[in-house]
Amino acid sequence: MISVTFGGKAKRLMYEALNKSVDGEGYLVETLNPKQRVLTKDGEFIKPNEVGIVRPGSQIFIKKDIVSLIKFASDLI
Repeated sequence: MISVTFGGKAKRLMYEALNKSVDGEGYLVETLNPKQRVLTKDGEFIKPNEVGIVRPGSQIFIKKDIVSLIKFASDLI
């Protein structure tokens, strides 16, 4: 598996490539439907600074808190 780390402008460009943008409250939303906020696998809204992982080959966003990362790692095993 290849890991790529994004930060700053590159992170914004990655969101644009995934058709995501940020609403007035700072949450990720679908660019074509700004009223639709992006949900994590656990059904939570997510802000750009909370994103830890975008699951490879998908648009599943995982928060960078320890609980979310452990759940993500457990799913891989």
